[in-house]
This record gives sequence, C-alpha cells and structure tokens, in this order.
Amino acid sequence: MNYKQSHQIDPLPYTSSMIVSIKHKNEISTHRYTGTILTDSYILTAVPYVDSLTDDLMISYKSEENLGKIDRVYIHPKWKDYQRYRKDNVALLRLSNPLNFTIHRQLSRARLSPRVRLLENTILQIIDWQRNTRVFLIANNDSLCNSFIDGDEQQFCVRFYESSQEDAVGKPIFQWMNHRWTQIGIVHLAIKYTDDSYIGVVTSLHHYYNWLESIVTTLNFSSLSIGTTANVIRNLPTTYECSVHSTSCGCSRENVQLSAARILGGEEAAPYSWSMVVSIHFNDSDEPSCTGSILTNSYVLTSARCVDGASETDLHVVAGMHNRLEDFPTIRYVQNIHIHPDWNRSDHTYRNDIALLYVFPPLPINGQGNPALTCVPHINPLTESVNYPSQGSQLVMVGWGSTEDDSHTMSETLQQVSIDVSNKNDPNCLKTVHDADKQFCAGRSSRSPCRGDLGGPIFQWKGTYWDQVGITSYGGQCDQIDSPAVFTRLAVYFNWMESVVNSSLTTTTPSPPPVPIVHECNKASTCGCGQTDVVLTPSRIVGGEDALDDSWPMIVSLRLNGSTDHLCGGTILSASFILTAAHCLRNISETYLTDLSIAAGMTNRSDPGRVQRNIDRIHVHPYYLGGPDDKRHDIALLHVDKPFVFESDLKLTKTCVHRLDSSLPVDQYPKNGTRLVIIGWGVIESGTKYIPEILQQAQVFNIDNEHSLCKKSIQDSELQFCAGLYEGGKDSCEGDSGGPIFQWTGQYWEQVGIVSYGTDCAHAYFPGVYTRLSYYYDWIQNILIRNGEHLESGTLSSSTMIRFTTSTDFIPHSNTISMYYFSKYHFHIVIYGLSLILFSLCYQ
Repeated sequence: MNYKQSHQIDPLPYTSSMIVSIKHKNEISTHRYTGTILTDSYILTAVPYVDSLTDDLMISYKSEENLGKIDRVYIHPKWKDYQRYRKDNVALLRLSNPLNFTIHRQLSRARLSPRVRLLENTILQIIDWQRNTRVFLIANNDSLCNSFIDGDEQQFCVRFYESSQEDAVGKPIFQWMNHRWTQIGIVHLAIKYTDDSYIGVVTSLHHYYNWLESIVTTLNFSSLSIGTTANVIRNLPTTYECSVHSTSCGCSRENVQLSAARILGGEEAAPYSWSMVVSIHFNDSDEPSCTGSILTNSYVLTSARCVDGASETDLHVVAGMHNRLEDFPTIRYVQNIHIHPDWNRSDHTYRNDIALLYVFPPLPINGQGNPALTCVPHINPLTESVNYPSQGSQLVMVGWGSTEDDSHTMSETLQQVSIDVSNKNDPNCLKTVHDADKQFCAGRSSRSPCRGDLGGPIFQWKGTYWDQVGITSYGGQCDQIDSPAVFTRLAVYFNWMESVVNSSLTTTTPSPPPVPIVHECNKASTCGCGQTDVVLTPSRIVGGEDALDDSWPMIVSLRLNGSTDHLCGGTILSASFILTAAHCLRNISETYLTDLSIAAGMTNRSDPGRVQRNIDRIHVHPYYLGGPDDKRHDIALLHVDKPFVFESDLKLTKTCVHRLDSSLPVDQYPKNGTRLVIIGWGVIESGTKYIPEILQQAQVFNIDNEHSLCKKSIQDSELQFCAGLYEGGKDSCEGDSGGPIFQWTGQYWEQVGIVSYGTDCAHAYFPGVYTRLSYYYDWIQNILIRNGEHLESGTLSSSTMIRFTTSTDFIPHSNTISMYYFSKYHFHIVIYGLSLILFSLCYQ
C-alpha cells in the first residue's frame, strides 16, 4: 500500500509534554484517563472519563506529579451516553489554578486547528508517555468505517496494528501540519478486526473547534494568574473604540486592546483588531518574509527592501488572519510591483523605502472590517509632512515577526507593541537615521521590530481611527538597547501613492454614515414608478436592506398550490401578463397550471391586502432548453386569469420594458459600469432557507461582457449580462430568480434584465447572470399584441444609457461591438420576423 507520509520525526519529545492523566484525588495513579493541555487553565479529554467523576478531580503529569484540581467540567451539550456510537464525545476541564509553564518547564500546550485536510492513508500518531502508535486514516465512505461511525463530520476512522482496545481508547491523535504536531482527534472506540488489526473511531476535533474556543476565550478572573481583583482591574488593557460603519479606513472588525507590553516576546493583539495588516510570502512559503498593509482593495503597502529584486511570480499576500497557522486567510498573488523610483538599495541609506504591490483579484473589502483598509496621512501644507508624526507621539507597531533576536521562528499570532517617536536630535537616532525628513526613529529599550516585521505598519491613534504613519524599514535589532528602529515617513509619499493607485486616497478622513438617496419618480409615468419613492442606501440583498412600502409596485411573488410560500420573483408587464424566468417553471406544465399563482401589491409577502391571481397560460421562450450547459433564453410570460385594474388599485404598476434604439448594439445595454438595482424576497444568506418577509433591495453594477469575471460565467453576451461587485457581498440569491434588475433613468425605473443564475450568492468573483431584456422586446411585444395588450411606449436611446456612477468598483472596457455580433444580431431579427409572419398566417 502506498501511504502518504506525514513526517519522519519522533513525536514523543514534543507531544508527550502535552499529555496529563485525570483521576480522583484518592485514586491510585493510572494512565487510563488521559487529557491534553489546551491552555494554562483548560484540559481537553473525552466525556466518559469525567461524566461520572464530578468531584475532586485532579490532573498529574506521567501519573507522578499532581498539577492541580479541576473546578468545573464542560461536556458537549449534544453528548448522549446511550447513543449508538457516542457522537459529540468531547469535554473540557477547567483548573482551579492555572498551570505555570515557567515552573513546569516539562509541560506544553496542544495545538488544535479549525480546518484539517484528511486524505485516505494519511499517517497519524496516537500519543502516550510510553509509546507512540502509528495509525492510518480510512476514508469515511469505506464500507467498514461507515458501519462504525455516526456522522462523518464529527468522526473519522483509523486502522492500527500495535495496540489494543484498552490501550487506545481515550488517547489523543496527532497529525503533522505546518511544521508542528496538531491534535486532530480523540480515540473513543477501538474494535479488533479479523486480520489482528484494530479499527478506531475518532472524535474529529476540528468539528468542535468553535465550541471549544467559545469556552476557552470566556474571560474568567479566577483563572488569571493574578492575586486580587484590584490587580486584575489595573492590568486590563485599554480598548480603542473604532467603528467600521462610520470610518472608511483605519478600523477593523474588533477593537484594538493595548496594554503595556512589548512585541519581543510580547503581547498578542486581540484577534482581528488589525485587519488591515497582511503578511507577504515568497515562493509559496508558509512563513511570512515581510509584513504589509492594505491601501486599497488592489494595492498592498510595504517596504522596497522587502520586494527589491523579487519577481511578481515569487510573491503572494495573505490577508484576513490573526493566527497564521489556524485562521481562514484570503490569499492573493502579486501581479505587479511598484518600487519608489528614487529607491537605491546600494547606497545603504534606505531612503524612499516604500513599495506598492498590485494584487488580483482585488481583496474583498466589504465594510465588515476583515479585511480592512489602512489610513495614510495627507498633510497640508506638504512642508509639514516632514514633522509627522511629531516627537513623543505614542505609536503602535504590529507584525508576525520573530519574538527572539536569534530566532528563525516567526510568531504564530499577530503581535503588537506601543513605542514612542524619538527626538530627531537624540544621539542614538542621529547615528542611525539617514534622512530625517523622510525617516523617523521610534522605540524603547527591548521594544523593536524583529525578523519578519520589515515592511509592516506603525500606527497612531487619531481618536476615531488608526492612521498608518510609517513603514518598518531598518534598525531596531530586536531587543538590543540603544538601537532605535527607523521607519519610512509615510506623509511624505502621499502624492506618489495616489499616482500609482491612480485614484484619490481620501482615506484619512472618517466617512459619515451612508446617506440614503431618494429617487424622485415621475408619478405621471405609466410604468416604473410607485406611490412611494425608492430610497437606497449602500447595502446588499444578501443580508440586505428593506424596501419601503409601495416603492416597487411592479414586483410579484410566484407561488405553488395556493400556498403563501415564495417560489420566484416576477414583474407586471401589462393588465394580463407577468414577466419571469423560464427556469422557474421547470416543474410546471399546462396540465398543472392551476397549481401556479402570483401575489402582487405588497412589500411584506404576508400582507393580507395582497392581490392574488391564478395563472392560466404560460409562454416559455421557444429556444429555452434549460440544461446545465445551456441557460440561454431564460425568459417566460405568464397569463393571469383575471386582468389587473391599475386605475382602481394604486398598489399595482407595470414594469417598464422599452424598445432599444436601432443605432445601439444590443449587447451593450445596459452600459458597462451602470449602477443597477436588484429586488426580491430571496433567501438572505447562501446555504440557508430563511426567506425574508420584507422585500429586499440592493445596488450592483453592470460588468463588461469581456471582463474575465463575466466571460467565465456568461454563455451568450447578446442574451445575457453580468452584474455584481468584484469582492462579492451584493447579489441576488435563491428565491430572487425571475425577479427584475432595474436602472434609474432619472424619471422612472427601467427593467433591463431578469435574475437568471449565478454561483452561490454574493460570491466574490462570480457575478450574477441576468437575461438581457433588450434582446427580447419583439418577442414580448408580439405575445402581448396577440392578446390585445402592449408594452408601454418608449425607446431606449443613448440618452437613456446614462452612467450614473464613477465608482471604481468596475473597470470599464471598450463599448465596441464586433462585426460578428452585429451580423449575428441582424440575422436573428430576420429569421425571427419570418417565423412571426408564418405563425400569424397559421393562427388566422
């Protein structure tokens, strides 16, 4: 058998130090009950060990030295002793007094991971003080394994030959991951097999990571190594209140908490409190070589020293993490390197030590604070930039650098330290800095950057946000006294950064909360307007924004079997017709039309005053196939059994679908970059079934047909178009299908598309795909005319194709349409016209 090797390292010197025995205080020493040291206050074990031992539990090391008493037992809430194979077999024990790792140097903590990649035949290790047992992973879909486990997320199977049921049960299992041994499970069942091997059923710990973390991270004064409550209060960190909702940069998902600690050996930052900080890696290495910060969603700020001589193909950036081994990071590869033109490494002065890295796809800056943008200072007049930050200012340095001067090991978690700006005339600074206008010194004894901190940010608190005032450049020498660190003075380089990014960096000014925009509709319009004006704020339909009552009176909800359950969206075309997507009708036939109905005239889908109609006829586009590889022509009309009377019911309005001016190419409407609005009652989160009661609305942008994001999703640019955001977060979702996407004309709302399909919901780099209504005008109009109705008059011209935003969310491309598409378009019109004539003759 060809096994996947984990690592040829004897694990005993490393992992046995994490293992303790659990016993009653009067019990004779034994190895039978085992646990692992998760933190200084918590022991991880299996439930059967502690389910019946609730009082006077002790732990010891190698059954010799008593280490402490257990004062509380946490058993997983879903544990049931009588269930078939005892799922959720995991427990935490809290020590009455934390372990002292300085006194007990033989002890160490076990490492867990929220994500584990388990491949069949991976070699794992069962660890004990006396021996380690090699085991081999069995796939959960193996028939033998499947007969033993009860939930492949919570459990997995291993095979081993060197132990017995009594020896193995309750022992921890480790996997070699990222250069360390990581505990991934606890054996809780071992069954002897026919070939003298054993099948082990293992509790899969990554499934319980969040539950374990929720207990371990709960603040409990009694578990701190501090004598009195007064000491606890004096040592609590200072919290810097920073809101991602009121500032455009300089704030993260969590608030910074800062105490008097040092980065060397130092203080771990609060998780996700510096989400603008990224690590920079060379040649797919797991360890960061440098640190940087997010200037825009496409540009990372770092030092020139970090990337001088590197190729774009050598570099990648990791964002959105705190623990670089255990978090779920966002990885982006560098496409271009911009080093300051006046940088010269060979002169050893490190002047102009600044660089920008262009990454693609852009980072997902979604306003939730992880990842987040850094703020950079813009000083007026420019002459004052040479004095910013000012002498004595308190700054905070952040990075994953080494925690010891001679160490080659980087910190696993993000570190932070408070340091001060030095006087320009300080002797130690004078002999270290080369250009005081472009560089500044900062530091204190034993507080300096170390290996891996190069290129990282240094911040100043501005009252409501953190301003990045510098970049770690050189000096410091970790913990050497009288060797201040030197930082690139960012205020000097504001104009250069703007020139590279090619947009305004107004990021140092806190932005006010988003102001709702009222779209004043022309109430005399025969379509596209409600009695209430639409009010939009920056939001997303997935997780979204409620629409105002009566602001979208053309929307309808498709329903089955007379229920109130929402199936798809649609819009009112005329007194008798509804516009929707063909794929919403896949399971509907003419025989079962009585099962299909619509509800209109509502914003709350349970509104008792809603207008209801049954569907008595459907018109699916004749070229719609509906296969997974052909989603073109996803459009249908539904005929209601009783016409709407708009004059007597002001809650109902027609949607506007107008003819496209013949001078405009059909595949260029709506125009690239146009701000659009999607509405619907679809689910508010991908993967859930929760459907909102209130109609949701969100703004998105039309994406160029030729853009790579659109080309990989779309099947025919004449018939379909893409809309969304690069970074995701705004999209239609399940249940929004068949609903409309609108553009604002300045007088009314024009429906330009129908929600057709997409990849998940609001998925980054997978925009939604919409049926392009400008292509189907004649098909729609002819069906209505045959039934004595018509679309509202009007023509979509170049004057209608207003681009209502200059947002940089999308990069506009050429509007030129190829001769191939031009010829193809007119060929379709001729063929379609002939078919209509023949159909009319037959109909008569």
